[in-house]
Amino acid sequence: MDNRIGICNDNAGWQILLKQEGIPFFVISPGVSLDPQEISCLVLPYQSEGVISSDIISYIDEGGAVLMEASRAADIFGVVTSRSRSRYRIPHNREIFDSLGLTDFISFRKLKLAAQCCEKIDDGLGIISFYYGRGRITVLPFSVEQEILNYSYCRRKFPGITAEFPSEIVARICKGKVRKIVRICLEDLIHWRELPFVQLWYYPKPVRSIFIFRLDTDFCKLEDARSMFAICQETGIRSTWFVDTVSSSRLENFYAKFTDQEVGLHCFRHLVFHDPGKDRENIERGISALVNAGINARGYAAPFGEWDPRLSEILQEKGFIYSSEFTNNYDDLPFFPVVDNNQQTILQIPIHPVSPGRLRRSHYNEEIMLEYYTRIIEQKIYWGDPVIFYHHPHHRLERLIEGIFRSVKDYKLDNWTMLDFAKWWHKRNSSEISLEISGNKIRIDAHPDFIRTASLRISSPYGETIVPASPEYDITQLKWQKQPVPEPLSGEEKVRRWHWRDWLHDYESYLGRRTK
Repeated sequence: MDNRIGICNDNAGWQILLKQEGIPFFVISPGVSLDPQEISCLVLPYQSEGVISSDIISYIDEGGAVLMEASRAADIFGVVTSRSRSRYRIPHNREIFDSLGLTDFISFRKLKLAAQCCEKIDDGLGIISFYYGRGRITVLPFSVEQEILNYSYCRRKFPGITAEFPSEIVARICKGKVRKIVRICLEDLIHWRELPFVQLWYYPKPVRSIFIFRLDTDFCKLEDARSMFAICQETGIRSTWFVDTVSSSRLENFYAKFTDQEVGLHCFRHLVFHDPGKDRENIERGISALVNAGINARGYAAPFGEWDPRLSEILQEKGFIYSSEFTNNYDDLPFFPVVDNNQQTILQIPIHPVSPGRLRRSHYNEEIMLEYYTRIIEQKIYWGDPVIFYHHPHHRLERLIEGIFRSVKDYKLDNWTMLDFAKWWHKRNSSEISLEISGNKIRIDAHPDFIRTASLRISSPYGETIVPASPEYDITQLKWQKQPVPEPLSGEEKVRRWHWRDWLHDYESYLGRRTK
C-alpha cells in the first residue's frame, strides 16, 4: 500500500509543516476516491473544499485515520467548540508529549464531544480522539495555518535555571512547538494503523542533531572579534559571522581573511526601518562594503532579529539564499515563509533566541549559563532539532563559549555553518520521496543521487531508528531505540505571568533602538 498522507486543501500552513518534517503527502483533488489502502492518514484543515463529508465518513468507516481541525470536526461530527481565554497550554501527558513544554496559541478552541468513546490524548493541550466505524479521528483544537502563518512578535520570557527568567522579543508563536504536536498526532494515528511512520530526516547523515554557532558583530571592537576568532580556531569550530560593515578596514584586514568561517551581512546601520527605501539603502550599503572587501555573503540576519517580509524581495534580488530572524520564528527547523499566499524563496533559519547577553541581563553567572545551554542541547538532541546558538563578541564571556564548545564535542555534534545548512535544506526541500509498504518491506522511490545523500527516520510503537536512505528496508531488521527524556528547565507555569521587569526590558529595548 502507499504510505502517503492526503491533505484535503492546498493549505500553505500545513504544507510548510509537512515539508519541514519530510513527510510524503499529496493534495487531494476533487473527485479523487479516498481509499485507506492509498492514504495512510487524511488531514482535514478548517477549510477542506472539494471533498464531501460522505466520502470522508466512508474512508473512516473502512478503517482510515483522520487528523482534523476543530471547525471541520464540528461540521462533520458535531464536536462542540468554544473560545478559550488561555493563550498558552502546558501538556499533561508527559508520555506522549515529552519535553514539549509550554506552547503558545492564537487560535486555540476548547473541544467537547458527547460520546463515551471519546478520549483526551492530552488534557493540557485539549487534543481529543475518538473512533467511528473501523476508523479513528484525532481533533486538533487549533488552526495549523493560523499558527504557522502568524508573523506577529512580542516579548516572551523563557523557562530557565533561576527565579529570574530570561526574555527576548521573539515571534508570538513558536511554530516548532505546533509542528511537534502535529507530528506526534500523525505518528500516533499511523502507528494505530499498524504502519511504520517514515520521514525524510532533517540532516543528510543519520545523526540526532548538528551544531551551528552564529555571531552578530554589531558594535564589536576588533579585539573582541579577534578573541572570539581565536577560540573558534583553537576548538575547531566553524562559525557564521554576521558583520556590521561600518569599518572597511576591519572587513578587508580581518573578516576577508577568514578561510574556514562564514561571513554574512548583518547591517550597515544597525536598524530595520520597516521602510522599503531606507531598508534597501541600508542593505545595499552593507553589500557594497562587503564586495569592496572581497566578501561574497549569501546569508543575512536583520538587526535586533526583526523580520520584515519586504526585506526578502531585496535579499533575493541581491543573490542571498537565507536569512535568520527570531521575530519570524525560533527553535524550529528551516522553512520558506508564505506571505499573502506567495511562498518566499529566501529560506528562514530559526535559532534559539536567548543569547548569553540576555542571560547575563537576568543575573546568570557563567556557570549557570553553561548549565542552561547544556539543557537546551539535550532538548534539541531529543527532538532532533538543530542546536543553533548566537552570541555578540563584544559581550566576551570567553570561558562560557569554550564550555559550550566542549559540550558540543562531548555530545559529538557535527559542526556546520548556516550556509551549509541552507544549501542542504534547499536541496532537501526540492526533493520528493514516495513510500510503499508491502508486508515487512518498506520501498523508497526517490532520485538515486538524492538517496545517496539523505537519511530517513522510521518509527514504530517500539521506538525509532535513523538510517541512511536506501531503496528498501526490512522492518524486522531495524533496531528500535527510545531517546532518554531530558530534564526540563524550570518555571514554565510562571513565564507568561506579567512581571515589572517586562516593562523595564521593553524600555531598555526602546532606548537601544533610539540610540542606533
